[in-house]
Amino acid sequence: MSNDVVQSVTMKTQLAEQILSLPPGDHLCLFYDRDPAEHLPAIVPFVQQALQRDEQFVYVADDHTVVEELTERLEQGGIGVKQETDRGRLKLWTRREWRSPEPFAADQKAAEVRALIEHAALAGFRGLSFAVELTGTLGPDVETRTLEEWEATINTLFTPRFPLRVVCQYNGARLSPEVMFAALRAHPLAILGGDVCPNIFYGAPFALYGSADATRSSARIMLDWMVSQLKQTRREVRRREALRHREEVDVYERLASIVESSDDAIISKDLDGIVVTWNKGAERIFGYTVEEMVGKPIALLVPPDRPNEEPEILARLRRGERIDHYETVRVRKDGRRIDISLTVSPIRDAEGRIVGASKIARDISDRKLAERALVEAREQLAAANAELEARVEERTTSLRQTVEQLEEFSYSVSHDLRSPLRAIQGYATALLEDYGVKLDEEAREYLDRIVRSGGRMDRLILDILTYSRLSRRDVPMHPVALDPLVREIVQAYPALESARADISIPKPLPMVLGHEPYLTQVLSNLLDNAVKFVPPGTTPRIRIWSEPGDGSVRLWIGDNGIGIKPEHKARLFGMFERVHPDKHFEGTGIGLAIVRKAVERMGGTAGVESDGVSGSDFWIELPAAPTS
Repeated sequence: MSNDVVQSVTMKTQLAEQILSLPPGDHLCLFYDRDPAEHLPAIVPFVQQALQRDEQFVYVADDHTVVEELTERLEQGGIGVKQETDRGRLKLWTRREWRSPEPFAADQKAAEVRALIEHAALAGFRGLSFAVELTGTLGPDVETRTLEEWEATINTLFTPRFPLRVVCQYNGARLSPEVMFAALRAHPLAILGGDVCPNIFYGAPFALYGSADATRSSARIMLDWMVSQLKQTRREVRRREALRHREEVDVYERLASIVESSDDAIISKDLDGIVVTWNKGAERIFGYTVEEMVGKPIALLVPPDRPNEEPEILARLRRGERIDHYETVRVRKDGRRIDISLTVSPIRDAEGRIVGASKIARDISDRKLAERALVEAREQLAAANAELEARVEERTTSLRQTVEQLEEFSYSVSHDLRSPLRAIQGYATALLEDYGVKLDEEAREYLDRIVRSGGRMDRLILDILTYSRLSRRDVPMHPVALDPLVREIVQAYPALESARADISIPKPLPMVLGHEPYLTQVLSNLLDNAVKFVPPGTTPRIRIWSEPGDGSVRLWIGDNGIGIKPEHKARLFGMFERVHPDKHFEGTGIGLAIVRKAVERMGGTAGVESDGVSGSDFWIELPAAPTS
């Protein structure tokens, strides 16, 4: 095929594409030099498009020869001309059928066109397209003013309610320069050779004052200049289009490079699931080469146990849906199953129709393996935790039973010990009272020691009984007012009287949630210690205050006593723990253990702050009473 033929075919193809892209309401002039059939390859797709859009198409040719040639070309293009003309969708006329016998009148012919438009609308067509060979239709001797009136009238027929497109053909060899000049000024678009050009000289025909009186030579000069300007404009448009094409090619090549170098499989397929493109990442992940997969169904990668997966994906794509990070399983060429994550997007053509899909597949086998290992580890850990909890519960139950038995035993022993102890105390006291004068000093000292030791033993037994009862009884909780409770305790204990101790409560104390008998025991023990553990000859000074917490209240009892060294604080609240010698301060070593146990039974905590020199600040923290 020669270069001239190739160039001609390319030109006609480009012209057809430009004509097909015309929106409703466009009005073009098409200039040719010899045969009107030159542009039939562009008119044929114009007719096909109109019929596909369910529009009526009217073609007015110069003579029967052109009509017959167009009919042949339409038949070759798959259009049944007779069927379409019988249905009224296609009208092929010559100038004899179009022109009336009388001289051409623009108004009369415009009325006929309006009637055609109305008839097409009433017939249910969605628009009307014209292609008119005006050289023969108007006649080679048409006056410029007549042409201007006709084209101006055509421009008034375009309305938004009914789409209309018109292509007017002019033979430059048969019409005068004045007529061609007027025709060029009357159309917003002009077809020159193989291009559709925006007409920079377009103007309303009735504004062409004096154009009908222009001399032939001046009209020819003006027409030649206008045509040259149009060609120059088209050359600039082509230059810009070429530049844009090069930029698009650069972008495409960069994108293609990214696709080819991607570690992910990037695949495109049509709506039947046939692979169209296959990158290097797809080869690495699935094992198939591009030659092995392009043109083959993507279902080759789908495991037999998932037959409905790919049809469901294709159905969603046809609905325009996008699929993001869909995790599934695919089969490699070697038969190995791999875990992948799919992202699938619909591909649309220039008119927005879905024609295929792009798919990105990422191998997530390593991640899935790690997830499965993590699940197994969690299951093993859960089983181990369950087994450990069962063992802990079993041992806790056993320990709880042992503690309860020990508490019952200690309660029983402590209770039973009091009877012989009271007898010993009673007999020793009776001896002192009845026979004291008959005994020497040493004997009386022995009896006095028996009485004192019996008293200490009795207090110890009572403390043990108290501690045991703390574990055995239920603890009903209710709001307790600390302020009146503390003041009652102070008034009830002789050692706390103002003559013996200086006690201050700077601010009213709040309400707490607790058990009043337990609170009484706790506060009594703490206040008793505060007045007991002071240096000889020192008046006890006790300060009582509170601090609010997050849903709790901390009650402080500070003293000026001998303090507690830091190394003793850890064991201070234990059973039988005494950090000061008995010879200086009496006690059983259970009082603070009772404090801690009682506070814990009420859902609180206890502690102490001391530097071991300047007194101690004991505290208990209990839930704050709810406010009404």
